[in-house]
Amino acid sequence: MKAILITSSILILALAALRPVLRGRFKPQVQYALWLIAAVRLLVPFESAPSAFSALALLDKAERPAQVAQAIGQTHIPTQSYGSAWDQALREYEQSNGPITTDGGYEGLQAYEQVEYRAQALMRGPTLAQLFDQYARPVWLGGAALMAVWFLLVNLRLRRRLRTALPVEADCPLPVYVSDALPSPCLCGTFRPRIYVTPAALADPDRLRHVLAHELTHYRHKDHWWALVRCACLSLYWFDPLVWWAAALSRQDCELACDAGAIRRLGEGERLSYGRTLIAMIAAGRTSLLQTATTMTGGKRRVKERVELIARRPKTAVALTLAAALLVGCAVGCTFTGAPEGSQEPVTSPDPAPLSSQALNTATLPARLLDVPEELRDHVEAASENGALAVYYFKKPSDALGGEYPSLLAVRQLSQEQLDEAVSSSAQGHEPLPFARSGGQYYVLNWSIAIEYAPEDKEQFNAAFESIKAFAEKTVLETEGVEPYAPPQQAVQAVIDRLLAAPAIQLSLAPAGTSRVYAYSFDPSEGFNSYNLSLFASRFRWEETGYSTSEGAASLRIEASDGSAYLYLSEGSYLVLANQGGESVCYKGVYSVEDYVVTPDATPFDYLRRMVFDPVELNYLRSTTVPDRGQSHEDIAQEWAENWEGAMAQTAPGSRYACTIVRIENVRVDQPEFESREALEEFVKDRNFAFTADDFGKIWFGFSYDTVFVPEDPDEETMWAGNTRYYEGSGAPEGALVYSHVGYIWLTDEGWICTGVGTGW
Repeated sequence: MKAILITSSILILALAALRPVLRGRFKPQVQYALWLIAAVRLLVPFESAPSAFSALALLDKAERPAQVAQAIGQTHIPTQSYGSAWDQALREYEQSNGPITTDGGYEGLQAYEQVEYRAQALMRGPTLAQLFDQYARPVWLGGAALMAVWFLLVNLRLRRRLRTALPVEADCPLPVYVSDALPSPCLCGTFRPRIYVTPAALADPDRLRHVLAHELTHYRHKDHWWALVRCACLSLYWFDPLVWWAAALSRQDCELACDAGAIRRLGEGERLSYGRTLIAMIAAGRTSLLQTATTMTGGKRRVKERVELIARRPKTAVALTLAAALLVGCAVGCTFTGAPEGSQEPVTSPDPAPLSSQALNTATLPARLLDVPEELRDHVEAASENGALAVYYFKKPSDALGGEYPSLLAVRQLSQEQLDEAVSSSAQGHEPLPFARSGGQYYVLNWSIAIEYAPEDKEQFNAAFESIKAFAEKTVLETEGVEPYAPPQQAVQAVIDRLLAAPAIQLSLAPAGTSRVYAYSFDPSEGFNSYNLSLFASRFRWEETGYSTSEGAASLRIEASDGSAYLYLSEGSYLVLANQGGESVCYKGVYSVEDYVVTPDATPFDYLRRMVFDPVELNYLRSTTVPDRGQSHEDIAQEWAENWEGAMAQTAPGSRYACTIVRIENVRVDQPEFESREALEEFVKDRNFAFTADDFGKIWFGFSYDTVFVPEDPDEETMWAGNTRYYEGSGAPEGALVYSHVGYIWLTDEGWICTGVGTGW
């Protein structure tokens, strides 16, 4: 629908802009017919062919509006106040870790940072884009339904007023009725149209002749049918003010075209007398745009416009006709065509202009790097040592370093061989970061991840680090012959970092041999799914390569909800198409870690499917709540277990959790059994439950059950953990497995809730 709204808006604005230019210089009938183009664009939901000159393609290239729209769409709606979120986060932390120490120590500061982070997460509600995705369709359909009801009421009300109309004899091919309940004559009826006149029109033969000519022209133009088309557009696009404006303008042009047709039917000699009849018979006021009858109502300005055109006798100018035809043709060509394939991808931003107007020589680079900007000199000191182009220090003595300044970062120039050696010999977190190159030389940044500054200087240290890092990168990149560079490993990691920084991560899997797409999203700030995604780049050895598709293979797309990055992978392929900031690059990833979490020959697709998509999907399909209907504990536990375990039978084909059979057996409640009241109270106390021993068996209870299942892949070892065993009962195929789970379920305002089960109490 977005494409229709954009293109129809452009078309409506173009036609509205042509009206004052064409008025009095063009046949009103042709001007009226142009609105049919807008109606077709609104009611026909497809484009004829892709075109580089399509309005959609041109808008795709407008990077700034897209960024603004994207930023608005990703705005979060707070769900609670900061104070409320902070109190909740603090309670959660203290329940899990105990009270926060207030002695000002580093551990206390870290604890408050965790509480602050959690409070921000609690405040963050859904984005405007998410709300739109959730509610736009039902709101649109509800509005369309209300508009349809309004349309019926408006026209039924008119029909009810016309019930008392009396037939009259007139020289007219349509039935004619007289009614004193109407402000003006009209043509009413779709399948059986009739002309209704007022007593004043019936009393004057000339007026009656003019009125009948006018309404018969409406009939010949099929305006009673075009009124239905107009009402359909208004009902479907009730929320779009441009559609309402177009409906009003088209109805005005309808009357102008009808006047011209009526005069042609009556003869030029009747032009002035027809104009006088129009002035005498037209009723002041407005008629609902949802009314299909062609009543002669209008404001003073509209009457004046019609009379002026009647008196002017419009003549068509050939040059103007050709110009108008060209403009309309261009508008139609831009709005009835789609964007070419691939134009929806973000446009690569142009490289920023050099900060100096003249390229600088590499010989001056060390001196320029050591020349710390004036605004940073109070906090940053530069030195040339250990073979580095520049080493930067934070100018506050550190107790951890015996009173010396802690280092911020170092800038080095390394050959390919030196870079490879530095990467292989560096501890994790200390690897050099190449960011630029010139010929065979690479410019890299080094910094320590050890915390060597005082806790109270954290904010100032981080600000100094970011500022001097930006200064160093800018200084190197504005040097003659130096170009930006990111090694494949870090380039892929940069894409992963963008994904993890997004408000949400969207996953879509298209299995082979089917048109269905399985799509889910998850919050990157929570769960092991994000952790497994964060390890993705480090588990493979990467090299940049050309891209080729795997014909007919399953595909997986992982995309940031704000559009900042995505990964696209095909099953059976070692290639990953990665996009960050609008540039798509293909990398080949070969599994290189020793602690295989998949298989030694796993592809990037295998890893992300198994370690990210499958857990996200299973978590999405599982339900943790059972509505409270007053049912027994056995029924509650049975329904919860079926909802929770049954998700394994609903996954996408090939999931590590996919099962062909899932069945719940041996449900027991009021578990575990306690020998005494003291044992129950101790049990509740040890687990820090929010409910009490007195609530046991009332608003909470323990339960256990067995799950009988048949994995889709018999060799899948995911299920073989804890008490999993081969099933020895009946009613299941050979090779069926069974495991036992226990858990607690409690009553809330939403219903009976259990957030997970285990193999032991």
